[in-house]
Amino acid sequence: MGRLTKAYRRLPTWPTFILSAIIAWLLAFVLGLAGSIAGMYLYDRAQSKGDDFAVGLIGLHAVGSFVFIFVFSWLRNVHQRIS
Repeated sequence: MGRLTKAYRRLPTWPTFILSAIIAWLLAFVLGLAGSIAGMYLYDRAQSKGDDFAVGLIGLHAVGSFVFIFVFSWLRNVHQRIS
C-alpha cells in the first residue's frame, strides 16, 4: 500500500465521503463529456443537424453514471471495506 492510500485511510469518514463524491463526480463529468463526443462522432461523424444533441446527452449520462458509480465505490472501498 502506498503512502497516499495510508493517509486516505486515516482521514475521518465524513470528509472522505464528500471528497470521494467530488472526485467521482469530476471524473464522471470529464469522461462523460469524452464519451458523448465519441458517441456523436461514431454516430455520424458529428454531421447531423439535430440528433447529435440527443446522442451527446445519452452518452454523457451513460458514461458519466458508470464512471461515477465505479469510482465512488472504489474510493469508499479503499477507505473502509464496504459490502
